[in-house]
Amino acid sequence: MPSPELLQRYADAPDLPTPVHADGTPDGTVTAAWCPSCQEAVTGYNWNRINTTAALLTLTGCGHTFRTTSGQTIAVIRTAPV
Repeated sequence: MPSPELLQRYADAPDLPTPVHADGTPDGTVTAAWCPSCQEAVTGYNWNRINTTAALLTLTGCGHTFRTTSGQTIAVIRTAPV
């Protein structure tokens, strides 16, 4: 069960406006990613499940937090041609 603080953070957060855009390698390694809100580099993330269909995504770097839902595209990773 999520804490009352986490539920409030989820209620206050905006929806994820677009997927996080990232660059990566063909083996799936992400080499760079950017916040969809401020375009600052993302160095990691924290994923807190609220229930079976909702989660809170917090990006490390800029600290922006977004609501996400089941089935939503969270990230789009471009890979360099081999």
